[in-house]
Amino acid sequence: MDDRTAFVSVGEAIQRALAALSADKSLPMWRTAPGHEGGEAEGKAWCWRCRQWHGHGYTPGHRTPHCQDAFAARLPDYRLSLQGDAPACLLRDMANNRPEGPIALGIEVRL
Repeated sequence: MDDRTAFVSVGEAIQRALAALSADKSLPMWRTAPGHEGGEAEGKAWCWRCRQWHGHGYTPGHRTPHCQDAFAARLPDYRLSLQGDAPACLLRDMANNRPEGPIALGIEVRL
């Protein structure tokens, strides 16, 4: 397999994964901090719509989008798909001004 084939395969995989997330209306979420004094753990979910990380309490269930643009009000609600503790590469991505997201980093997403 040459470099071009690998690039096309990764691009196609990203497109398929984004389409699946869009159709399922699920966002993968990773735990980023434990709960304090018995409180709820914190997590971040990768938004397939705006390609940014959104912070939430680390509990399953439905959420309302809070993307920072004019179309956010028209987006459907979604459910969080809990993925466990965030690996170091995702924590770095979450702190990045231009995040890449889990799929681009090769992180397996379970919906």
